[in-house]
Amino acid sequence: MLDQRITSVLQKLAIALFAFSAIFFIYAWVTGDSLILPWDTETDFQVRPLLLEYFQLNGKPSGVRIDQILSWQKFTIDELRYLEWPQYVLLGLFVMAMWLITATISLLDRFSFLLGSGIIILMISQLRLEELGFAQEYITYGLMGAYFALTYYFQAFKPHSSFALRLGMSALVYTTLIVLFALFARTENTAMVATAFSVMGPAILAALFILFIAGENIYIFFKVTTSSASNGKNGLIHFSIIGIIYLLICVALFMEKNGDIQFDIFLIEPRTLLLCSVVAAYFSFDNRHKSYEIEQQLGLLKQVLFPIAAALTLGLYAYCDITGTDALRSGLDWVIILAHFTMGVAYFVYTLINFLPEVLQKLPVWKIYYQGERTAILTLRLMGFILFLGGIFYTEYRPFYQVKAGQYAMLGALGEHVENDLIAKQYYDQSVYYEFYNFKANYGLSRLLRESGKPAESRNQLRSIFRGQEHAKARIKLANSYAESDDIYRELTTLQQTPEATYNAEVQNNLALAHYRFESYDSAYKYLSKSRAGASIVSEGNLAALNYDVASLINFDTTVNYSHTDNIHVKINRQALANEQKLDIPFSYSPAPDTLLVRSELFYLYNAAITQGDTQGEKVLEALNYYLENPKNEQYDSFLLLAKAVLLYDEGMVNEAFKTLNIVIARSPISSGFPLFVKAIWCFDQGLNEETVKYVNESKARAYQDEQLYEFIEAVKNMRQYTEGADISQALAEAKSLQNGDSTAYANALTKVASMNAFDAQSTLTAIELLEKHGASTDNVYKLLQEAVSINNKSPQLLEAYIYQCVENGLSSFGRTALDKYSTLVEYEQYFEVAKTFNQKLEARRNNNE
Repeated sequence: MLDQRITSVLQKLAIALFAFSAIFFIYAWVTGDSLILPWDTETDFQVRPLLLEYFQLNGKPSGVRIDQILSWQKFTIDELRYLEWPQYVLLGLFVMAMWLITATISLLDRFSFLLGSGIIILMISQLRLEELGFAQEYITYGLMGAYFALTYYFQAFKPHSSFALRLGMSALVYTTLIVLFALFARTENTAMVATAFSVMGPAILAALFILFIAGENIYIFFKVTTSSASNGKNGLIHFSIIGIIYLLICVALFMEKNGDIQFDIFLIEPRTLLLCSVVAAYFSFDNRHKSYEIEQQLGLLKQVLFPIAAALTLGLYAYCDITGTDALRSGLDWVIILAHFTMGVAYFVYTLINFLPEVLQKLPVWKIYYQGERTAILTLRLMGFILFLGGIFYTEYRPFYQVKAGQYAMLGALGEHVENDLIAKQYYDQSVYYEFYNFKANYGLSRLLRESGKPAESRNQLRSIFRGQEHAKARIKLANSYAESDDIYRELTTLQQTPEATYNAEVQNNLALAHYRFESYDSAYKYLSKSRAGASIVSEGNLAALNYDVASLINFDTTVNYSHTDNIHVKINRQALANEQKLDIPFSYSPAPDTLLVRSELFYLYNAAITQGDTQGEKVLEALNYYLENPKNEQYDSFLLLAKAVLLYDEGMVNEAFKTLNIVIARSPISSGFPLFVKAIWCFDQGLNEETVKYVNESKARAYQDEQLYEFIEAVKNMRQYTEGADISQALAEAKSLQNGDSTAYANALTKVASMNAFDAQSTLTAIELLEKHGASTDNVYKLLQEAVSINNKSPQLLEAYIYQCVENGLSSFGRTALDKYSTLVEYEQYFEVAKTFNQKLEARRNNNE
């Protein structure tokens, strides 16, 4: 009763482990090495001059060229990461498999027991447990002895012992071993070291399981084709065709793996063969073992041992994928291909020789397929095994050497993880010795050599990878190393030579950038379009940047239907293109809750701010003010303020624009040459010729030597007619039109006009006078005049109105200061009249107060 309960629990546990491994296997298949070697992007922000056109100078558009930003992104590869959790998964599956194998192997007949135990003893000898530094001379032999004594005792002396007892004794042996290693092992990262040194154990068990299931696909083909055919001849034809195609696929995979041909069909690869044979072997398990005298143990073997063996095999394969241990996975690939081909041939020949007459008679011979009435089934399997060994010899033991290379690559990665570069290099070198082309070891060596100041040798290690197989990430790593040395030609040719350029989005993106630097814009456009079709958001952003540069060189339609308009790099480049073409595109941005600005978002806001469109200014201004309020963004203040000043000026808020630009100049006087030049251009636009000359000279004095400064000076020298001037009369007229409407709207409109542009003194004063008539307080009138005078202190009209308003607000000292300034701008007679009026108003106010 207890055995039944335990068996039931074990069955559920084994199925759960198999399901977990299957999910892990599929997950690793999909993700590949993206966890251990993730794609990354390197962003290069480049400036492109944009003409902010404010006026015509000698018949040409003129103003100021201000740098806007383009974002270019290139795919890069980080260093190999070290993942611990896949190793724990693999170690756990291996320990679980050994526990259940030890408990169940004694249930088999004597021949199967001795055969299986011989393989287990061989496997234990390859675990290299002595490397953990505990009982080095005895630990391997001790485990062998413990295993054989325990299993032989139950097999020979206590064959009727309960399964619960066998399970418990097996658990005791392995638990004791684990505790001893945990307590007394002399190595750090004991579990990691044990996994790396002992990976040959799971590899041997996986190879044994693959051999066990390899021929079952042929049996399934035989069963399906002969059962569903309308007559025996059709069944034979169908089976022969499918069997031959299956064997040819195995041959093609072998030749492709050997480098003889290029063979790449979707989902036709060793992993597919493995999955198919696992399913086939499970469903043929009962029929396969009918001839064995183990009917009582059949359920246990099928429901417990088979799932855990499958789980270990899938888990090992997934481990290789997800940790980038390509040499070990290549060894497993060879085992899968050789086993499925050799066992497939053996099963195919066995079927035709033994069952050809019965098949033609359409008899259900698949029911007695494994009974060996004409040819012993053991002979069949021995034939397949001999063929498999022949394949191993033919490949010159390549699967074994690749598994060893994978083992040393794991140890090298562990050496890097513990920051022992010397031992890491030694293990990587040993790995390369066993498998010259393996990716993980060569990639690790490349990093170590680069850090030791040997870039040429580092590149040689990357090139070594390509001699065995193409690898997009290694190719990009090598190309980027050439780009760092400005060797653009080698960067381009390196990327061109990889087959991944036809389908890999990352390679296509970088290849496009290499073509772009060679000014081969049509090729760059082609590869960016292909990469974008492969769902690369990075390439869509680069395509937008390319459109900008091409549009400035070639007059053709650069319209692209963008799919990722919410991507910040796409938005940066689309906004730059829209600015250049003087188009309006929707401004889409959600400020960060923590008000902390990052560079890419800064450049998007900047590009959006310097556009001369008229549909998004208010939203952009809100975003700029939002970030300016946070002291954490102080490093970006000058940049944000310059963008804000340009935006305000383009929106017609000239007063605020000048005030904001003055803050930029004051923040960094030494580097204020460009802002001073912008101020000079604005002064020219507002009709302030003296101020224009003043700020041009100040810009030169602050070491601003850009060509546009001298172009402007030369253009002014040759200017035929100067007609620029401030004019907000249209805005004033629009405000006046609201006089008979809503009172608040009217007052707000006048206030906006009064604050808009003090250089149009007449319109500003008219707006203030209308506000005063409308009932504005003297305090508000004073503030409006004070702001206007602070911006335009060369206007006698504004100063006169301000002087009188100072009296009204009881600020006579400010009035006298303004009166002194006024005296320098007008004739004495005019000054005398204003001074006289000022004193009269001041005397009248004193009398009223008395």
